[in-house]
Amino acid sequence: MARGLTLLIDPKPFLGSGPLRQGPRITFGANETRMQQVSTNMNEADHRHARHAASGQVFSRILSGLFILVLAGPMHAQNSYSFEQTIAPYAELPGGIICDHGMSEFHFVHELDGETLWFYDVPFPMGGLKTIIIGSKGYVRVDNDSSAIFFDALTTDLLAIDGTSDVRYEITGSAGERVLKAQWRNWRLEDGPPDNFANCQIWYYQATGVIEMRYGPNSGSDLDYDGTDGPNCGVFYGPDDFLSIYEKLWLTEDALAPTLDSLPIINWSTLFNLPAPNTVYRFTPRFTITGVEPIADAPAVDARYDAAAHELVVRCEQGSTVQQLQLTDALGRRVGEWTLGAAEKRIRLPGLRAGVYLLRAQSDRGSALALRFVMR
Repeated sequence: MARGLTLLIDPKPFLGSGPLRQGPRITFGANETRMQQVSTNMNEADHRHARHAASGQVFSRILSGLFILVLAGPMHAQNSYSFEQTIAPYAELPGGIICDHGMSEFHFVHELDGETLWFYDVPFPMGGLKTIIIGSKGYVRVDNDSSAIFFDALTTDLLAIDGTSDVRYEITGSAGERVLKAQWRNWRLEDGPPDNFANCQIWYYQATGVIEMRYGPNSGSDLDYDGTDGPNCGVFYGPDDFLSIYEKLWLTEDALAPTLDSLPIINWSTLFNLPAPNTVYRFTPRFTITGVEPIADAPAVDARYDAAAHELVVRCEQGSTVQQLQLTDALGRRVGEWTLGAAEKRIRLPGLRAGVYLLRAQSDRGSALALRFVMR
């Protein structure tokens, strides 16, 4: 089913987790317009999600008068994320928390409340109105006070195949270096062929801000969809009324070699097919994540990246016990290791690919994240 635009006539839902005031809802779909009475037990974030924008064709056909509003979002000279398609073995989550989608398509993740996550160069201190939702339809949503961010892996209406079909997530790592992994196991796309099935995951790395869509076993990559009825895939950021877009990096057409749409306008063209198993779509921030949280009893290190010289400059306080420096990329792969033999050390970084890197300092007091930086 294509994305629908839902207008809630009653504009004053109660805040918090209490029931919404009953009111008529008009839903504009690809083939029908219907009015119905609704009374749900959704909170404000659920209410906002129900207005998720329609596909570009549906939106322009039914709400063409809002075209100027669609173009009103701020333009960006460069997208906040770069895109990379790669391959990595797909592994199902060994355990995790089963999402409860019994009352709605939204499961709220509260395990990260109190921590700060970064998206689009904006800090999101989680808790209160700043929430994370894992949706039953193949997406993760992050809400700010008046804006929202979506990571869509295979976003469409998904139908359970059997008792193994579920949505679950796990959170690994320590504070400041959490990894959120959400998984959709053994689902069928409602608008796909009768025998279709898919498995996918969305990963978010707190330390680097990297977002990944990972794809597991599926029914194949035949071109089964026409660009309006297939899975939605990509990341976007906009006001929570979804009448405009701040930024998006959207994947369309052939999932084996997707076309990128980065125009900040509402156009939800879908993929023509499913990505091949073991495909990874990676979205890497171009911005530098700041605000490294202090770690008790960690070695004191002052580090910076000199972009002009392509060097790391590392200084240690007098009497420091720092023994070793370790550099990893956004996925935690080690790309360099050095022994610190003086109070100041300059480290040349030739040949590193563009991306996000993390420098850690190791001493007999423990390990600390000394620096995050972006290599351009």
